[in-house]
Amino acid sequence: MRRLLSTPLCFLLWLNVFTIGNTAGPAARAGNLISNGTFEKGAGAGPDGWEKPDGLTVQWKPGGVHGGKALILDTTVLRKEAERNQATPGAVTEKSAYQGKGYDTVGGSSGAGLWSAPFPVEPGQWYLIEADVKAGSAQTSSIFGPPMVCLRGFRPATEKELANSGSLNFFHPMPGTAAFSDEIFGTEKRPPAAGDQLQVFRANLFCKVTDDQTGKWTHFGRPVHIPTDRFRCDTALIHLAAFWPPSQYAFDNVSVRKITPEEAERWKVRQAGEPVP
Repeated sequence: MRRLLSTPLCFLLWLNVFTIGNTAGPAARAGNLISNGTFEKGAGAGPDGWEKPDGLTVQWKPGGVHGGKALILDTTVLRKEAERNQATPGAVTEKSAYQGKGYDTVGGSSGAGLWSAPFPVEPGQWYLIEADVKAGSAQTSSIFGPPMVCLRGFRPATEKELANSGSLNFFHPMPGTAAFSDEIFGTEKRPPAAGDQLQVFRANLFCKVTDDQTGKWTHFGRPVHIPTDRFRCDTALIHLAAFWPPSQYAFDNVSVRKITPEEAERWKVRQAGEPVP
């Protein structure tokens, strides 16, 4: 279960970011390490390979790029209703309209988000994070962050850490997984235990939607290099997140795949505003 925050998450994230926007990309990308990144597989309330949506701030429903399903992050939900629904799942079946600019919504505080299942990564390897995003409102604020695809890297707790570490915040992205540390979303505060995964690396794909892209599917991507130093990791999670302004943000075709250093350089040039062959 994710923890609702009293301050905007964007203030607490590392801002090591590149972004690019163009038309929506292909439905499936070869070599995708994310299970069910197109959100087409699943039954009931949520897609396979992802944390179960709460049905209020996060919904899994038709409306994807190619007519299939997508994840909808709704930041217009009142914070008090999100908290009530979190305490008692299904307690809020219909959201109330917010007043004024919406500072009392989850968009003004905790945001809406969902975790993927864990997947392996290799130190020293380049990866490309991609996603198709559709926003109901443009991101006009420089204070609150745009919708994001956040990669979080982890490694097993060492014997020294098990013996000497203080308490950390842990969570399980879904039933049956190991416990992963996250100071923002972890709800279980305790010292590390054998089998725990400690977060050591972060990279964010910011998907800033402009006025002319509002209501349209837009493709975003950035290359990420997994460190080989003390921040090296071998397991990763993706966290989809949306905040301000209060609106509905749709995600589809989320992908993380290996690329060559040369391809990473081409993406860097593209992100600088130059064309890519």
